[in-house]
Amino acid sequence: MEKTITIIFFALLAFEFFKPQQKEEQWQESKEQILNSHPRNHVDNGKIEVLIQYCTRAFQQIQQAIFNQFDERVDVMGMPYPLGEGKEKLIQLLTIIQYGFIAGLIFFDKQISEMSNFWRNNISQSKLKYGFLGYIAFNFIITQLSSSGAFEIFINDQLIHSKINSGQMPSMDIIFKIIRERLQ
Repeated sequence: MEKTITIIFFALLAFEFFKPQQKEEQWQESKEQILNSHPRNHVDNGKIEVLIQYCTRAFQQIQQAIFNQFDERVDVMGMPYPLGEGKEKLIQLLTIIQYGFIAGLIFFDKQISEMSNFWRNNISQSKLKYGFLGYIAFNFIITQLSSSGAFEIFINDQLIHSKINSGQMPSMDIIFKIIRERLQ
């Protein structure tokens, strides 16, 4: 039974690692779908569209602030900024190692203890502690790799601010000023 659970566990991890990733073309298609899902009549009705590509939690706050300031005159849409295929594969690999370490603690403690004095004398006696510390450490690394720091703002398909290029988040005053200029 224990071996069956282990095989299923590693099969699920392998599936997660080798599942197809979103390529740049697919990401552009997703962007177009988001843009096309809203009526593109901003020229006719005086509305402008703001698209924010983000990798921070600030998106919802900025979206709400823009809506509160401009009501129905501005459509604010958001989408995650793509990390790149190499970074995504590395994150998947680290996730597999993370869960593999925990699986090793749970399912292979006896076998590893027979092969390693260090494991037998230190880790085997404190499996919960090492499992928890390992999980937290891997989560920290994965979270850092998952963040690009992107906050790209497009108004009517034109890039108006790039945190990647400038290294700074725009202030709300700057965003409001740019939107006001576009609305006039």
